[in-house]
Amino acid sequence: MGSFTLRSALVAAIGVGVVTAFSAQLVAAADPKVIRLSVDNPAGNDRAAVEERFAELVAKESGGSLKVEIYFSGSLGGVQSTAIQSLKAGGAEMAIVGTANFTRFNKRWSMFDLPFLFGTPQDLYKYLEGPEFQKLAELTIQQDGLRYIFPYYDGWRQLVTTKKAVRSLAKESGLKLRATASPVEIAYDRAFGAKPTSLPWNETYLGLKQGLVDGLMIGYTDIVDFKMVDAVGFGTTLNVAPELVAAFMREEFFKSLSSNEQKAVLAAGQQTELFAQEVASREEVSAREHLKSHGVEIFDPPPAVRQQWVEAAQSVYGKFREILSEAEQAAIQSASAKASPEKAKSQ
Repeated sequence: MGSFTLRSALVAAIGVGVVTAFSAQLVAAADPKVIRLSVDNPAGNDRAAVEERFAELVAKESGGSLKVEIYFSGSLGGVQSTAIQSLKAGGAEMAIVGTANFTRFNKRWSMFDLPFLFGTPQDLYKYLEGPEFQKLAELTIQQDGLRYIFPYYDGWRQLVTTKKAVRSLAKESGLKLRATASPVEIAYDRAFGAKPTSLPWNETYLGLKQGLVDGLMIGYTDIVDFKMVDAVGFGTTLNVAPELVAAFMREEFFKSLSSNEQKAVLAAGQQTELFAQEVASREEVSAREHLKSHGVEIFDPPPAVRQQWVEAAQSVYGKFREILSEAEQAAIQSASAKASPEKAKSQ
């Protein structure tokens, strides 16, 4: 009888525990902590699909205690540098921005703009998983109060122009190109003979249409995703630098989360990174096809012609050794060459 009573008490206690845990999940689902995510892209494209997957994964990994609300097209805190300022001031919990625009706050991120540093997307992914990048992520927490969550490789920066095809380096001379705030991008534009011009991202489309600028260095995917196809006419495939877009969370908010919620955010970020890689690989191909089908003329220069830009870019490296040392640059380029010898020959 005593044994039965003890067993009954244990079952009842376990039942109470299960009910309590279930009740906690219901409460979390009914009143989750909201993560406002500010992004510059519109809804309905491939980058939006990555952001929506992250939101789904955060809800799943946290058991419903966290909810990501996505604010598209800069509707919360503006875009790029403005979005980072808003994030740091508490206007959002997360923002996704191009690393070229993050350099206004932390110059070290300019390393991703160094021309012809990475040979393939796989080289970039490998670097993002390595110890040197982890040091940068930690430095960004300490210096800027922002935690890197996941990346999205959005294709290579290509030369996209409005009125004339650029089939040699000499033809780029004198072109007014819209540039980001990245000092490295400004430097290589000048090295290529162009005139970098400051123009806010949300004014770029009209700037192209109205002739304020002659073009820009941008991924073919962005031209499609941001509905700029009718504003451009030509593309020159140079693969100058990866367009890396990164998700950052305000560290103060991250620390306010429970241990399990922090783990959920980081786990969702890791899974989103893998999903983003799959999306990027197919998006680059589809973007080229879309541009061509809408009359954009794309020139893929043979290695000897592309080499003109590669050689012109050499002057840029020495100016930015405080961003990435000569030894680090050599190590990355060497790894790219070993992983992709044919790519290295073309460079």
